[in-house]
Order: sequence, then structure tokens, then C-alpha cells
Amino acid sequence: MKKSKNLKKICLFFVVSVSMIATMGLKSQDLNQDLIRAAAVGALDQVKTLLQKKAAINAQDEYGYTPLIEATYENKIEVLKELLRHGSNVNIKDKHGRTALFWAVNQGNLEAVTLLMKIPGIQVNIQENREGLTPLMRAVYLRHKEIVKELLKDPYVDFTLKDDEFDTALDVALRSTEKEIASLIRKAKARQSRQRVKFSGKKD
Repeated sequence: MKKSKNLKKICLFFVVSVSMIATMGLKSQDLNQDLIRAAAVGALDQVKTLLQKKAAINAQDEYGYTPLIEATYENKIEVLKELLRHGSNVNIKDKHGRTALFWAVNQGNLEAVTLLMKIPGIQVNIQENREGLTPLMRAVYLRHKEIVKELLKDPYVDFTLKDDEFDTALDVALRSTEKEIASLIRKAKARQSRQRVKFSGKKD
């Protein structure tokens, strides 16, 4: 009888524990989705509260959007700053391989681009998986000259990358007759080459 009672207690404890874990998991998911939605609408106070409640700052929804991507896409700059202060991962990609930086470029949001480019470790050469575009290529396509300038400040921009049409960022600029943007890219390439020669100690 004692064994039977003990077994029942163990089973009951197990069931209760599993139920509590499941409930906690659901609550956590709710917090995460609430954070994504709050970031999208620019609800700064709610974002701060949810972060205090331990909502996952890098949570993703069914489209792969994070709070940072949503804030960037919707141009919610104060929320963007708050998320960056809390260490949001700037290199997470959505389902189409697009990062927050890509979306900032796509929306023509120079302030967001500038803020993101200041984050150590940001990857400027990530190619999204629909057209193979990098943030720089997208900026050139959209003729966002000031954003192109900001992106070109990164010393690790890869000018050799090609999109699905086998065009580099410079190719796109030349084809669109954007002479000023093409000139900016050429100058950045030359500057990068000089730096490489300087550090290698020899010319190619």
C-alpha cells in the first residue's frame, strides 16, 4: 500500500510539474509575441516593461521577424534604441534572409541605418535569399545616396558580391545611370584596396 501511495504521489508530482512547465512556456511565448507587437507599434513603455519581465529580446514570429526588425521596419526609432541598449542581435535574419539593416535600407531610414552601423559586429554583407541582395545593393537600387555613404564607411564591405542577376553594387549603379553613387562606390573600393596594400606591405 505504501508503495502504491508513493507511486501515486510521484505521478501526481510529475503531472503537476509538466503542467507548470507547459504553462510557463506558454506565458513566455505570449510575452515574446507581445514584445514583437509592442516594438512594431512603437509602444516604448510596454517594450521596457516586457523586457523587465524577461521577454526574449531576440524572439521571432512566424515570419522570422524580431522586435528589432519590426521596430526598424516601422521606423520606431526610440524603440530601436532601447532594443539596441539591451543587446538585441542585429544580425538575425527573417525567413527571407533579411536583417534589420536590410529593412532599414529598404525603408529609406537613414537614422536607423546609422544606429545599426554603430553596433560592433554588424554584418553588412549578408545576402537575402530572394534576389541575393546585400544592404548596399538594395540602397543602390533604391538610389538612397546618403544611405550608400553610410554603408560604405564599413571597411569590410564586399564589393565582389553579386545578386541573382550577377550584378555587383557597382554594376547596378552604372546601369541605373547613378553616376554619383557609382563614383562613391569606386572611391570606397580604391580606399579599401589602399588599406589592404598598407597592411600587407606590398602591392598585388
